[in-house]
Amino acid sequence: NFIGLNNANIFLGKNLGSNVKVQFNTHTGSVNVVDPEINTDNSFEVTEAFVTYALQNAQIKVGKFFSAFGEYAPYKADKTLIEEKLTELNNNAAEVAYAVNANSYAKVWAVKANTDSSKEYYGAKFGYKFSKNDATINADLSMLSDAREMFLAPVTVTLTKANAFQGQVAVNY
Repeated sequence: NFIGLNNANIFLGKNLGSNVKVQFNTHTGSVNVVDPEINTDNSFEVTEAFVTYALQNAQIKVGKFFSAFGEYAPYKADKTLIEEKLTELNNNAAEVAYAVNANSYAKVWAVKANTDSSKEYYGAKFGYKFSKNDATINADLSMLSDAREMFLAPVTVTLTKANAFQGQVAVNY
């Protein structure tokens, strides 16, 4: 029997002047649409709380938020494996983003994992957008310094630290 999505999200944002914004994103309830009985955790939690400061083409973001590796959408019901594992990478984070021009950007970020504060991660993301005929093409490349949080391993296996890369191209007509 399919019950569907049983959750609630509240997003609160406040502009503190023209360049500074504070934002809180909260979540409660099950996010599993395949089998809602799997996730019975209905606790209310603040999943993101951060401050952004923008100046011309640059933006600095500090607080608790999801990393820039890949495209993470925490409030989407059908999360991918990478997205599910990245839920551990949204604590004590800092990010600097720079819009090179209207069609390209770069981000660098650092974060400490929720599960083990001794683990530190850093990464970068680059994106480029252009139009061809009637299509808009977006290309992104992400790098993560430590891919161990991305994979589940048997208890007897210790994963070694290794970089992870993710590329994606989206074509919109």
